Amino acid sequence: MTIWTIARHELALRYRDKGSNIRNFIMPVLLIFLLGSSLSGMEVFQQTEREIKVVKVGVVQQDTGALKKAFEAWTKDERVMKYAAFKSYSDRKELDNELKDQRVDYGIIVPAAEVSSRLPLKLVTIRGNDSVANMTMETMFEYFVSEMGAVQTIASLQPHEKIEFKPTETVSAVNATNGVVVGTTAGRSVSAMQYYSVSILVMFLFYTGLSFGASMYKDRENRTLMRMVAAPTRPYEIALGKMLGHFIVGLVQAAVIVFVSRFVFGVEWHGGLGIITAVSALIIFCSLCIGLLAVGWFKNQETMFSFMQTLIISMVAVSGGYVVIPSIQESIGIYTIPYWGMQSLLDMMMGKGSVQVFASVLKLSFITGIIAVISFLLHRKAVIR
Repeated sequence: MTIWTIARHELALRYRDKGSNIRNFIMPVLLIFLLGSSLSGMEVFQQTEREIKVVKVGVVQQDTGALKKAFEAWTKDERVMKYAAFKSYSDRKELDNELKDQRVDYGIIVPAAEVSSRLPLKLVTIRGNDSVANMTMETMFEYFVSEMGAVQTIASLQPHEKIEFKPTETVSAVNATNGVVVGTTAGRSVSAMQYYSVSILVMFLFYTGLSFGASMYKDRENRTLMRMVAAPTRPYEIALGKMLGHFIVGLVQAAVIVFVSRFVFGVEWHGGLGIITAVSALIIFCSLCIGLLAVGWFKNQETMFSFMQTLIISMVAVSGGYVVIPSIQESIGIYTIPYWGMQSLLDMMMGKGSVQVFASVLKLSFITGIIAVISFLLHRKAVIR
């Protein structure tokens, strides 16, 4: 009995299970519609242009040459003046006190430096307590830094705390033009419909492992596994055959979710099918491997169900699949599989660079590889028990 024969038998069983088909193909589409529509008003998904207050910026100007002229030209650019008001201070101590008392929102120190020197210019920016003001200034200041060929150093100012500076890229040459280009950062935000299309896709693909585990227990109870072993069929062939059947169902499920979300709900995935297919395949395979481990570890189906349900819901929750909580996602979620699956697809949606997208996919592949090795080392226990 070949792996493909077992897979075809599994596909036939899944096709005849109408309840399973409704759960796999109808439920995720309905959830995307309900969550995407009802939560689109949340602030995190608002893409309308918001009114940004003018940021009060304190400046300590120590340079008297070309850098000072370039900086002053930048501060007088009408696009900069629209978002920032600058006030000069005599020294760093005075600026620190103003920031601590929140009389200014952001600080910039322009040190004395010879523009002709080959040493990089170290411009210092100090964040205040307003995250929106910090983001506004860092977005604009980035272009001044790149134009001048300077090193921007950023520090989070906290009362009675020493400031540590973080250097970025250094360039020794200085642009000869007097003006400074100010622009906006690249990239897109995602809508609620886009976000929940990704999270629901990842969550339901993870349930593939639960369905696989249920199938293994059913075959164990009706002695189908025993008959296949007596055929004789090797345990790894049985495991791979049943996994292949569920893997194909998972890929079809992913295709249906992506197709309906794109052409019915108008969700823009902004990426190639290759990335979507690769991420979906990794999540399905990882889920199947976890299901194989669960079947070998737990003696009865009810315990396995409880374990898989708890694992899936917990991992999706800390990954931001239900509610966006950045602090939890960045502290706990980064250690979960759904996080990197969602991150890969969201990075692609937001138009981030291919390097960043592939980095997330690589991390997902690494985790999947480790779980796959462990599961296949212990696969005999799941088949022969």
